[in-house]
Formats: sequence, C-alpha cells, structure tokens
Amino acid sequence: MTRESWGESGEGPVTLFTLWAGGMRARVLDFGATLVSLELGDGEGGLTDVVLGFDDLGSYLRHDLYFGATVGRYANRIANAVLSIEGVRHELTVNHGRHHLHAAGGARQGAVARTRARRRGRVGVELRALSRDGEEGYPGNLDCRVTYTLSDEGALSIEYQATTDRRRSST
Repeated sequence: MTRESWGESGEGPVTLFTLWAGGMRARVLDFGATLVSLELGDGEGGLTDVVLGFDDLGSYLRHDLYFGATVGRYANRIANAVLSIEGVRHELTVNHGRHHLHAAGGARQGAVARTRARRRGRVGVELRALSRDGEEGYPGNLDCRVTYTLSDEGALSIEYQATTDRRRSST
C-alpha cells in the first residue's frame, strides 16, 4: 500500500491511498472516503478501471457529483428537508431546491485515515469521520467508519460502521 498527497480541499490536505492485492488495484481518498478507482486484470496483462471517478482532486471539488464517495448520514432526497424521528421534527439543511440531498456535507468532508498493514492475505485502509450533533440538522453525534480491503483472492470489501449517541433531539 502507498499513500500520497493529492492536493488541498477546503477542509485541508487530501491523501490518496493505493492498495494492491490479488491482481487488483484500488485507489481511495480520505476526502469523502471516496473510491477513486478499482482496476482489474484485463486478460492481456494490463489493468482496466471499472469505477466512475476523476483523475484529480480539482474535478471532485468542481463537480457536484458523488462518484465513489461515501455519502453522509443519508443517501437520497428528503422532501422539503424535514425529517421526523419518534415524533420529533428535525429541519435539515436545504441543499437541492427545497429538499435535502445526500446529507451532502458528510460526503465532502475529510476523514481521518488509519492504514491497515497486510495481514492474512488482506491489505486495507480505514477512514473515520465524526458528524457532530446538529450538523445539517441531524440529531446526535455520529461516528462513521469505512474500511476498504483487498484480498489476495481478488475481492474488494467495503465495510461501513456507524454509531450514534442518541436517536432524537432532547426537545
């Protein structure tokens, strides 16, 4: 596995992790825990990328697309940017017309990365981010982790884990 600087976002420096195993190569950014590319053997000794993504950070910053990104607390559209949890109304950030789309702030934030050394035929990187209580209108702190691993058998695994300290607001 290698890591390299991929530039600067509004959140700070961005790192690109490249994982190699099982004849595959995966590239992952700590910016939005984004899978930039997944290259598989093409049968002729080369690699073919099978993931939609950009070749540079500037393109991710300029475009309002979520290619390979780990989206924030919610993926899809919440009509009128209002969410009800156990009868408690939460007004969310309006970011798509009058609606809330993809908990967008979470997808564009950087994540703290911990690399995982090769063990038992696997290599990977774990990315972690904290979404604070009230961010975009959501209740509770949310600790999110995404782990990308490649195996020597030629499999990509993506594991998502999230825990929160409360389900609804205290009001």
